[in-house]
Amino acid sequence: MVPSRAVSARGCDRTVTASNETTQSTTSLLFLADLRRVLAEDGCPLCHLRRQADERYLRSVLREGAMDAGLLDRLLSSGGFCREHTWRLVRLEEDEEHDALTNVIILQPLVEAALEELAALSERRRRGERGEKRRRGVVAACPACEARRQLEVIFASELMQALTLPDIAERFRSRRQGLCRDHFRQAWAAAADAEVRQLLREAQVAQVETLRTDLSEYVRKHKHQYRDEPAGREQDSHRRAAELLAGLPDDECTI
Repeated sequence: MVPSRAVSARGCDRTVTASNETTQSTTSLLFLADLRRVLAEDGCPLCHLRRQADERYLRSVLREGAMDAGLLDRLLSSGGFCREHTWRLVRLEEDEEHDALTNVIILQPLVEAALEELAALSERRRRGERGEKRRRGVVAACPACEARRQLEVIFASELMQALTLPDIAERFRSRRQGLCRDHFRQAWAAAADAEVRQLLREAQVAQVETLRTDLSEYVRKHKHQYRDEPAGREQDSHRRAAELLAGLPDDECTI
């Protein structure tokens, strides 16, 4: 458990305040504001932050992507965004801009590249070559997925720093749901402070044990002799179990 920082001596108060200010200066104020907000929501807080970062990235693509030569080159190397981010960008521009110009500028050279690939297949067939050749030039990951992976590492590290703040630690400890499995592993790997690691583990164990109890209770109440018992918190245990193992679905994340 993280020890209480509530002390009465003025000198100790100043030490705690200085320590908290140092933590807040090393952990971005934007991250702390976002973290405090998502800790009030159900589900893995890092899933919420990941979705929010995704949304910010795609909005930046809408603002600047058509003029970003580096991004356009990376998209040619990757064959474009992945299916998820391709359609999210299309829908974002349609819904918010009622337009498609940025998507057209991004997709046009990719369609040209697809035609070149088809032409190369026809040329190989004309020469009598057999078998499939690996598609050339598609070597990079989806730029949006790569940005997401990098930010997830940063978020896990910043969460571990933020847990040294008393209000963040208390909010994290008192939540009904902890981190999803993947984000717990990332946070555990990022935790350097022994007390923070202990807090992280204890909170996760308590939340997963509660989930196990609720899953058992759900099964019990489906037995004939218990079917008339009132429904309780076990009613959404299957969703909480899915969120633990697979993370929050995008449509349930806070943006």
